[in-house]
Amino acid sequence: MSKPRYRWWPYVKNVIRAYPYLREKYMDDLTTSVTAKYSDMPMQHSAGRPFENVVVNKLSGKDTEEYEAVEEAIRETTEMENGDVRMSIINLVYWKQSHTLAGAGMQAGYSYRHTQRVNEQFAYLVAENLGLKEKMASQSHKGKVL
Repeated sequence: MSKPRYRWWPYVKNVIRAYPYLREKYMDDLTTSVTAKYSDMPMQHSAGRPFENVVVNKLSGKDTEEYEAVEEAIRETTEMENGDVRMSIINLVYWKQSHTLAGAGMQAGYSYRHTQRVNEQFAYLVAENLGLKEKMASQSHKGKVL
């Protein structure tokens, strides 16, 4: 019998997949120059209102929360034993989307079952960082299944 998944499972997988986009957007916010241009020369390469562009394009609160949840899961995973191999599996499956779990496991030298556990542990870390595991635990005590 297969292991039942939680309702938040597809959401967490989508959050993990969105990480490269959110990281790029987050880094753009940090590196955009907001210094005023005092030259009389017209601008040739960008809009004249960089500060306003940063404010308009800033990550929303939910996006920031999701970005930070995955970022923290990455930190925790890299500190684990074989953290670099674990992250290569996550990279191949979610961010490059070039491998299935089985293919990424073969490339890493892991069995399919071990690769599933790596994937599951990473998703649980993200869910925990998003506060979803607390909701799951509190509702399971009430006899409800998610």
